[in-house]
Amino acid sequence: FATWDRLAAEPIEKLAAEGEPILRANRIEVERRLEHARPIALGTERIEAVNASTNRAQIGHELAKRAAFGQEWGLVYRVEGPQVYATIYSIGELDISKVALRFGGGGHPNASGFNVALDRWLADFVSEAPTRRAGVFQIFLGDVEGSVAEIEWAAEQGLTGGVLVPGAPPDSPFEPLYSNSYEPIWAAAAAHGMPLNHHAGGASPNFGNHFPASLAMFMLEVQWWTQRALWHLMFSGVFERHPELDYVITETGTAWVPDTLAKLDSFHHRMKYSRYGSESIFGGQAVAQMSLTPSEYFDRQCHIGASFLRPSETDVARSVGTHKVMWGSDYPHIEGSHPHTKEHLRLTFANYTVEEATQMLTTNAAKVYGFDLEALLPLAEQFCPTKAQVANPIDYSEIPERAKGCPGMNPLNQREEVVA
Repeated sequence: FATWDRLAAEPIEKLAAEGEPILRANRIEVERRLEHARPIALGTERIEAVNASTNRAQIGHELAKRAAFGQEWGLVYRVEGPQVYATIYSIGELDISKVALRFGGGGHPNASGFNVALDRWLADFVSEAPTRRAGVFQIFLGDVEGSVAEIEWAAEQGLTGGVLVPGAPPDSPFEPLYSNSYEPIWAAAAAHGMPLNHHAGGASPNFGNHFPASLAMFMLEVQWWTQRALWHLMFSGVFERHPELDYVITETGTAWVPDTLAKLDSFHHRMKYSRYGSESIFGGQAVAQMSLTPSEYFDRQCHIGASFLRPSETDVARSVGTHKVMWGSDYPHIEGSHPHTKEHLRLTFANYTVEEATQMLTTNAAKVYGFDLEALLPLAEQFCPTKAQVANPIDYSEIPERAKGCPGMNPLNQREEVVA
């Protein structure tokens, strides 16, 4: 009670003044999350849902007030490991505890929860619109046999988005990705035509309780911890053994790729051909099994998921190869391009030829994830910007201030200096 006693001794006006920035930050976070609300199916009914780990009750009640589908309710969910944890909120006399009960959960009339296996929920979600969705499913590195079974199950369900490969940082309880113990996973993915996806953030270690420096360290290093999986799989022979296996690195940008491949090629050459020096001693046996250089493996089977591609990376993307880059909006993250994606597309892709833009916006992802472009054409004609619209340049002065939080529209990431 020492903390409470100390607070009770403070003037109420002082506490209110100190708390106002916290309340304001919470309000902003709630507003941002609500901007990314989307409809989902809950049994036979539709409900507005938001993915959030904080301010859940506030978000849920705001959704309920909106009554998007005629019911005063809303759903807030979060994903933890292989489970989706959902809470339904309602206002008035709508008893949603009965709804939660149908999914194995329960609670109170105006706030009830349930959880479902993520991949099972994903399969249901994809089945609602199979031509539009290619679910990326999770595996657990600690259970190789179970992961293989999950890959086989996902293939039967048509989850063509492939495997979300977790990271294995040094402080994790799992063996590193270059361990031979994971070979059954890579073999199963290759056998079923499932791409491997590795996403930024999932491979970072625990930076410790050193606030605020630890938060800065995460932002400074998060991409590198994801990028290192590329050479782990290359130099352990995964790409050599499975030449048909596609590997996607997402949300780490593109600027790092040329220099990294040049460095890997240099190491590979020295490890394989040098008669002197430590590189051949430490790496000679590993590279002996590699018939291609790192750059050649990358060109054969690797792809970049380039969320909010920056205009300043135009030449870099061409250097990597526009046939290797897949654009993404990073929806629903607050740094994503939504709801100003059309402005972002014009700002970035007016710098490319129509053929290059078509590759990065459409055909590359369709090839990797098995989308049927003919089946999607009616939807594209209804909802998507045209090639001419994307190719039409936009002046930076037309970019909304709020949109500049997206790296693709940030003033520091433009091809020329702009006035912020």
